[in-house]
Amino acid sequence: MSFLLLSNWFERQGFQIWKLNTLGDWLFFLGILIGGFFIFWLISKAIKRNRTPEKAAERVAKKLTRLGGKDARVYRNIAVRNSREAIECEMIWLSQDNLHLVKVFNRGTQIKGQMGSKNWTIYYNEGNETVLNPLIALGRQKDVLNYLFVENHLGKIPINYLVIFADTYSYPHIKIMGFNGALAYRDLRKWRREHPMDKEVKWKRGKVAALLDQAMQETETNRAYIAMQSKQEEDKKND
Repeated sequence: MSFLLLSNWFERQGFQIWKLNTLGDWLFFLGILIGGFFIFWLISKAIKRNRTPEKAAERVAKKLTRLGGKDARVYRNIAVRNSREAIECEMIWLSQDNLHLVKVFNRGTQIKGQMGSKNWTIYYNEGNETVLNPLIALGRQKDVLNYLFVENHLGKIPINYLVIFADTYSYPHIKIMGFNGALAYRDLRKWRREHPMDKEVKWKRGKVAALLDQAMQETETNRAYIAMQSKQEEDKKND
């Protein structure tokens, strides 16, 4: 009976409800409908669960680690300090041939902005919001890292930016004028193919990794220093 009922859906005239003749036919048909809705509900719940900032960052970190080549590392929520100041970085990607500062957005089906503008606009299913241009924060992180590298006699290490949109609901359409480092999570592998690793490049990767490893170990201490800096700046404003 079940086989005959399912076969009706694939006949030329299509499924015909008048062929549900018995109570068993109706129960089987309703079971299929309920099962379909249940599967849809599970998929929707999984997508929603993976749409959080933490889950988005996890997905991006795993992908970058795979795409980074030999001994690639991703540092998340790391506080870096030089002799003058400290700053917290959401994500630093140390690949085999390069160093990137990374900002991850967990939502966004359409993104508009300019490299030099103060704000970007992010559209998503529920509406839209204006966010501070993430390149501004990444620029401050770069300044702190560059000074740290110079202090440790590494010279000026090239640092690049990536802004990654990892919305699980749909593929984001990104229009950021003047900046080609804004990417959809799904396009990371394509981006890697377009920017192949230079495995022969000579740079001080080991020493950079050592400094970042040390910063990761000292992150809690550095966060306390950041909090102290913020309080001092606030006190100056109030004087």
